[in-house]
Amino acid sequence: MKKQLFLNDDITTLLPVIAESPVPMALFSGQDNQITMVNQAWLNTWAKDESVINKTVEAAFPEWKNQPIFEHLKQVSEKASFYEAKEEPVLIYDKENNSESKCYFNINFKPLFDKSGNLWAILHTCTDVSEVVRARKRADEAEKHIQFILDSADMGSWDIDISNKTVWWDAKCRELLGDLKGNSGTFDDLLRCIDPHDTERFSKALELISSIAAEKTYSITIKTRRTNLSPTKWLECKGRAYYDDDGTINRFAGILHDITAKTLIEKEQQIIRDKLALSDQRFRDTIEQAPVAIGIFRGNELVIEEMNEELIRLWDRDKSILGKPLVEVFPEVEKQGFPKLMLNVYHTGQAYVAFEREASLIKDGVVRSGYFNFVYTPVKETSTSISGVMLVATDVTEQVKARLKLLSIENRFRDFILESPIPTVFYVGPEMHIEIVNDAMLKICGKDATIAGKTFNEALPELHDQPFQQILADVYSSGKAYYSEQLRAVLRVGEKTRTFWFNAAFKPVLDEQGNIFGILNMAVDITSQVQLQQQKDDFLGVASHELKTPVTSILAYTQLLERSLVKNSNLEQARMVEKLHDQVNRLTHLINDLLDVTRFHSGTLLFNEENFSFNQLILEIGEELQRISETHSIRISLDQDMIIHADRERIGQVIINLITNAIKYSPGKKEILISSVVDHTGIIFNVQDFGIGIPADKQAKVFEQFYRVSGQLEHTFPGMGLGLFISSQIISRAGGRMWVDSTEGIGSTFSFHLPNYNENKN
Repeated sequence: MKKQLFLNDDITTLLPVIAESPVPMALFSGQDNQITMVNQAWLNTWAKDESVINKTVEAAFPEWKNQPIFEHLKQVSEKASFYEAKEEPVLIYDKENNSESKCYFNINFKPLFDKSGNLWAILHTCTDVSEVVRARKRADEAEKHIQFILDSADMGSWDIDISNKTVWWDAKCRELLGDLKGNSGTFDDLLRCIDPHDTERFSKALELISSIAAEKTYSITIKTRRTNLSPTKWLECKGRAYYDDDGTINRFAGILHDITAKTLIEKEQQIIRDKLALSDQRFRDTIEQAPVAIGIFRGNELVIEEMNEELIRLWDRDKSILGKPLVEVFPEVEKQGFPKLMLNVYHTGQAYVAFEREASLIKDGVVRSGYFNFVYTPVKETSTSISGVMLVATDVTEQVKARLKLLSIENRFRDFILESPIPTVFYVGPEMHIEIVNDAMLKICGKDATIAGKTFNEALPELHDQPFQQILADVYSSGKAYYSEQLRAVLRVGEKTRTFWFNAAFKPVLDEQGNIFGILNMAVDITSQVQLQQQKDDFLGVASHELKTPVTSILAYTQLLERSLVKNSNLEQARMVEKLHDQVNRLTHLINDLLDVTRFHSGTLLFNEENFSFNQLILEIGEELQRISETHSIRISLDQDMIIHADRERIGQVIINLITNAIKYSPGKKEILISSVVDHTGIIFNVQDFGIGIPADKQAKVFEQFYRVSGQLEHTFPGMGLGLFISSQIISRAGGRMWVDSTEGIGSTFSFHLPNYNENKN
């Protein structure tokens, strides 16, 4: 702010201005803010007299000391800065009444400077605005009070300005109408909140009120528009219109009240009244058209008053029995106790319900029996007066017979399990509760019959960390049976743990709706067979290992002998040694196969996994085998290349075995087809020959250990049936599978699938 300069000589000019001004003014000078000059308006404003002149402000206004006004004056004095405040609250001391009152002032402290720019005085002006502030606060309080009343009554308010089509609304009004923003908007914003069917009626009502001849008050009921965030409401709008002096309406003001509950109740009451008007006729129509048998009996005689077509069909009678007592029409029911039950309902008012109750009726000497669900309920004229009994019955004979039949089947199923010589257990529910278990299974598990009713985990805790629980869960969730050969289980038998081997089946059991409710588990103990197989494998392993050293030596000696004979030109003897060398090689391959088999069974066969090009491996093997094959042409047709993560040497061993088998089992043919197919799941490799083929009933066994297809032609080919077994195990270890498609006399196609691994997968 630009400094205002007043010379000391100019004070004679300033003083009359201060004295005559109608605005309260005072002049403070010096560092201690001495009151140098004041006018009467200023003294009146602060309730002081002329004795304050020449006093410091602190001495003249001790009540200012702890108030902001004093601090603001000090800041102006110290910093020579201008200060202005609107409606500043100041406590005024009333000497006559010895009391303080809060007043409000518009205040100015303006610094005055000499020619040197030094502060020499502060001009203080003020205006008392206490009444204005108090009036506004009273208006605000009144507004809050009105709003509190509206909120307490759950009402909203609005004010419509006709001239500019604007509307003010409060928070409750915004809540009730549901689609308003802020505190105000246009008249169209308001109309958008009203149901389209009520919009025109609402607008016309306001137009009617706008006419001079109309009433000044209004009352309109509207329905709000339904939105995703706000359901439909019914609102009662009341208020009045306000007019200018010339009678022109300028605004509407009023309240809105939610009458949704009241409206819905009235609608519901109207619906009830309408229903009551039709209840008697509908009751009789309902009885007549009901899909269940209904009859009404009156009085102690249980006179048949009403019966519908279903009851007529059920009883095998006609309407001629109406008006007759029940026992007169059906005397046989008395011994069955039905009249007694009905009279008890008639006298006590307590309904009777029965399910699958057997009943017999006689017609023309023939007894007809069946099963029924029925209820006897009292027929009341008033809340305390009972005039009869109503029968509602359903024939459930077929359902009961079906249930009894099912129960018989279940009993046979239970007996089958209990009497089966095969260890069997039946689990129920996702928790695998043991529903049925036979003695054979109990004997294997080393348990007794007390495990029935327990869960799998409770009965066999030693199997918790073994695969059985996961197998059961998978079968229960997928609905697919699981079969396993040589499934290993470590069980506690008495105080010891023993290892068993089983051929096991886990088969889901479905209910009538096709939902899984249990699993049937059957197991055959093959522990002795597995142990025998392990002994055989141990023997083969030892024998193969012991044979390998001398055979290797023999192979070396035959090579040396063959070279010596060739060198000495003993060619005939050299050819004989060459044949001996070939046989020793065959023996070496056989020993290696036997060693591989024993390593598979013992889990000691090593695999050196790496990333490699599948196509490159095929081409290398194909080229090598083509060089040594004198009878067959090897035709190769490969899809795009794929990087495989597996043991390259072992996969090559499988490919060589398949191709050499194809050559061996297709004598007299000229070609072998090799192909591959790549898709998103991986790669499929095929070797097709046109040889002797494999019978359909024997194809599933060709991958079994020591299995050879029997037949007149097959026995002419050498081998022990280990190559395909070893190949299938290698492919399985690589995460793939192997299969064969063959037609006897036409040829075979051996295939395997390897999964799609990323080139950088480790």
